[in-house]
Amino acid sequence: MFLTTAETTLIGVALGGGFSWGSARIMLVATRSSDHRQRIWTRTVDLYEQLLFQARTWASIREKAMQTLLTESDREILSLDVAERQSLLIRLEMFGHPQVQAAFERYADAHWQWIASEQARQFAFEQNTEAVAWQGLEQPVSGDEIARLRENRQAANDLADQQHTALRGAVRGVVHRVPKSRWFRRNLG
Repeated sequence: MFLTTAETTLIGVALGGGFSWGSARIMLVATRSSDHRQRIWTRTVDLYEQLLFQARTWASIREKAMQTLLTESDREILSLDVAERQSLLIRLEMFGHPQVQAAFERYADAHWQWIASEQARQFAFEQNTEAVAWQGLEQPVSGDEIARLRENRQAANDLADQQHTALRGAVRGVVHRVPKSRWFRRNLG
Protein backbone atom coordinates (compact mmCIF):
# COMPACT_ATOMS: atom_id res chain seq x y z
CA MET A 1 0.00 0.00 0.00
CA PHE A 2 1.46 3.24 -1.17
CA LEU A 3 0.56 6.71 0.01
CA THR A 4 -0.19 9.44 -2.40
CA THR A 5 1.47 12.80 -2.26
CA ALA A 6 -1.63 14.43 -0.84
CA GLU A 7 -1.89 11.83 1.93
CA THR A 8 1.76 12.21 2.96
CA THR A 9 1.35 15.97 2.94
CA LEU A 10 -1.73 15.74 5.18
CA ILE A 11 0.04 13.31 7.54
CA GLY A 12 3.09 15.59 7.66
CA VAL A 13 0.94 18.65 8.34
CA ALA A 14 -0.99 16.81 11.07
CA LEU A 15 2.18 15.53 12.75
CA GLY A 16 3.89 18.92 12.41
CA GLY A 17 0.86 20.70 13.82
CA GLY A 18 0.65 18.26 16.72
CA PHE A 19 4.32 18.63 17.53
CA SER A 20 4.09 22.42 17.20
CA TRP A 21 1.07 22.55 19.52
CA GLY A 22 2.77 20.19 22.00
CA SER A 23 6.02 22.16 22.06
CA ALA A 24 4.12 25.45 22.39
CA ARG A 25 2.14 24.00 25.31
CA ILE A 26 5.30 22.75 27.02
CA MET A 27 6.94 26.17 26.59
CA LEU A 28 3.83 27.91 27.96
CA VAL A 29 3.73 25.71 31.07
CA ALA A 30 7.48 26.06 31.65
CA THR A 31 7.38 29.83 31.18
CA ARG A 32 4.34 30.25 33.42
CA SER A 33 5.95 28.17 36.16
CA SER A 34 9.23 30.05 35.86
CA ASP A 35 7.44 33.41 35.84
CA HIS A 36 5.42 32.42 38.93
CA ARG A 37 8.60 31.46 40.82
CA GLN A 38 10.24 34.70 39.74
CA ARG A 39 7.28 36.79 40.98
CA ILE A 40 7.33 35.01 44.34
CA TRP A 41 11.10 35.48 44.59
CA THR A 42 10.71 39.20 43.80
CA ARG A 43 8.02 39.59 46.46
CA THR A 44 10.18 37.73 48.96
CA VAL A 45 13.19 39.94 48.29
CA ASP A 46 11.02 43.07 48.55
CA LEU A 47 9.67 41.77 51.86
CA TYR A 48 13.19 41.16 53.18
CA GLU A 49 14.21 44.66 52.10
CA GLN A 50 11.25 46.17 53.98
CA LEU A 51 12.00 43.97 56.97
CA LEU A 52 15.63 45.08 57.14
CA PHE A 53 14.60 48.71 56.70
CA GLN A 54 12.18 48.41 59.64
CA ALA A 55 14.83 46.69 61.75
CA ARG A 56 17.39 49.38 60.91
CA THR A 57 14.89 52.11 61.84
CA TRP A 58 14.32 50.49 65.22
CA ALA A 59 18.08 50.11 65.75
CA SER A 60 18.78 53.76 64.93
CA ILE A 61 16.08 54.94 67.34
CA ARG A 62 17.53 52.69 70.04
CA GLU A 63 21.01 54.02 69.35
CA LYS A 64 19.76 57.60 69.59
CA ALA A 65 17.82 56.89 72.76
CA MET A 66 20.83 55.33 74.45
CA GLN A 67 22.56 58.71 74.23
CA THR A 68 19.68 61.12 74.89
CA LEU A 69 15.98 61.20 75.76
CA LEU A 70 13.55 60.26 73.01
CA THR A 71 11.64 63.00 71.25
CA GLU A 72 7.88 62.86 70.77
CA SER A 73 8.28 61.85 67.09
CA ASP A 74 10.55 58.93 68.11
CA ARG A 75 7.89 57.77 70.56
CA GLU A 76 5.26 57.93 67.80
CA ILE A 77 7.45 55.81 65.51
CA LEU A 78 7.86 53.22 68.25
CA SER A 79 4.13 53.12 69.01
CA LEU A 80 2.98 52.64 65.41
CA ASP A 81 5.33 49.71 64.96
CA VAL A 82 2.76 47.29 66.39
CA ALA A 83 0.68 47.41 63.18
CA GLU A 84 3.81 47.31 61.03
CA ARG A 85 5.04 44.26 62.92
CA GLN A 86 1.77 42.42 62.34
CA SER A 87 1.84 43.29 58.63
CA LEU A 88 5.42 42.06 58.29
CA LEU A 89 4.62 38.84 60.17
CA ILE A 90 1.67 38.11 57.88
CA ARG A 91 3.78 38.69 54.76
CA LEU A 92 6.59 36.60 56.27
CA GLU A 93 4.16 33.72 56.78
CA MET A 94 3.15 34.00 53.12
CA PHE A 95 6.50 34.53 51.43
CA GLY A 96 9.28 34.30 53.99
CA HIS A 97 11.62 31.52 54.95
CA PRO A 98 10.96 30.00 58.41
CA GLN A 99 14.48 30.97 59.57
CA VAL A 100 13.87 34.61 58.72
CA GLN A 101 10.43 34.54 60.32
CA ALA A 102 11.83 33.13 63.57
CA ALA A 103 14.74 35.60 63.55
CA PHE A 104 12.37 38.54 63.03
CA GLU A 105 10.09 37.40 65.85
CA ARG A 106 13.09 37.12 68.21
CA TYR A 107 14.31 40.54 67.14
CA ALA A 108 10.89 42.16 67.52
CA ASP A 109 10.46 40.62 70.98
CA ALA A 110 13.89 41.90 72.04
CA HIS A 111 13.03 45.34 70.66
CA TRP A 112 9.75 45.36 72.59
CA GLN A 113 11.64 44.47 75.77
CA TRP A 114 13.88 47.44 75.11
CA ILE A 115 10.83 49.69 74.59
CA ALA A 116 9.43 48.56 77.96
CA SER A 117 12.72 49.28 79.72
CA GLU A 118 13.02 52.65 77.96
CA GLN A 119 9.50 53.60 78.97
CA ALA A 120 10.23 52.67 82.60
CA ARG A 121 13.35 54.85 82.50
CA GLN A 122 11.46 57.73 80.90
CA PHE A 123 8.73 57.45 83.53
CA ALA A 124 11.32 57.55 86.33
CA PHE A 125 12.98 60.59 84.75
CA GLU A 126 9.65 62.39 84.41
CA GLN A 127 8.66 61.47 87.95
CA ASN A 128 11.94 62.89 89.30
CA THR A 129 11.52 66.03 87.18
CA GLU A 130 8.01 66.57 88.54
CA ALA A 131 9.16 65.91 92.10
CA VAL A 132 11.82 68.60 91.73
CA ALA A 133 9.44 71.02 89.99
CA TRP A 134 6.72 70.61 92.64
CA GLN A 135 9.27 70.73 95.43
CA GLY A 136 8.81 67.29 96.80
CA LEU A 137 5.08 66.73 96.40
CA GLU A 138 5.85 63.38 94.77
CA GLN A 139 8.31 60.78 95.91
CA PRO A 140 11.37 60.85 93.63
CA VAL A 141 12.80 57.60 92.28
CA SER A 142 15.85 56.47 94.23
CA GLY A 143 19.33 56.43 92.73
CA ASP A 144 19.51 52.65 93.10
CA GLU A 145 16.26 52.26 91.20
CA ILE A 146 17.50 54.52 88.41
CA ALA A 147 20.76 52.55 88.19
CA ARG A 148 18.76 49.30 87.96
CA LEU A 149 16.57 50.78 85.22
CA ARG A 150 19.69 51.86 83.28
CA GLU A 151 21.18 48.37 83.59
CA ASN A 152 17.92 46.77 82.41
CA ARG A 153 17.77 49.15 79.46
CA GLN A 154 21.38 48.45 78.52
CA ALA A 155 20.84 44.68 78.74
CA ALA A 156 17.69 44.96 76.60
CA ASN A 157 19.58 47.10 74.08
CA ASP A 158 22.43 44.58 73.88
CA LEU A 159 19.96 41.72 73.35
CA ALA A 160 18.12 43.67 70.63
CA ASP A 161 21.43 44.44 68.89
CA GLN A 162 22.37 40.74 68.96
CA GLN A 163 18.99 39.76 67.52
CA HIS A 164 19.31 42.47 64.86
CA THR A 165 22.64 40.98 63.78
CA ALA A 166 21.10 37.49 63.76
CA LEU A 167 18.18 38.74 61.63
CA ARG A 168 20.53 40.29 59.08
CA GLY A 169 22.51 37.04 58.95
CA ALA A 170 19.36 34.96 58.44
CA VAL A 171 18.15 37.19 55.61
CA ARG A 172 21.58 37.21 54.00
CA GLY A 173 21.78 33.41 54.20
CA VAL A 174 18.36 32.92 52.65
CA VAL A 175 18.72 35.54 49.92
CA HIS A 176 21.99 34.11 48.69
CA ARG A 177 20.34 30.72 48.20
CA VAL A 178 18.78 31.28 44.77
CA PRO A 179 15.85 28.91 44.26
CA LYS A 180 16.56 26.16 41.77
CA SER A 181 14.13 25.07 39.11
CA ARG A 182 11.93 22.05 39.60
CA TRP A 183 13.73 20.22 36.79
CA PHE A 184 17.10 20.84 38.48
CA ARG A 185 15.82 19.59 41.86
CA ARG A 186 14.26 16.50 40.26
CA ASN A 187 17.15 15.52 38.01
CA LEU A 188 20.29 16.92 39.61
CA GLY A 189 19.41 18.08 43.10
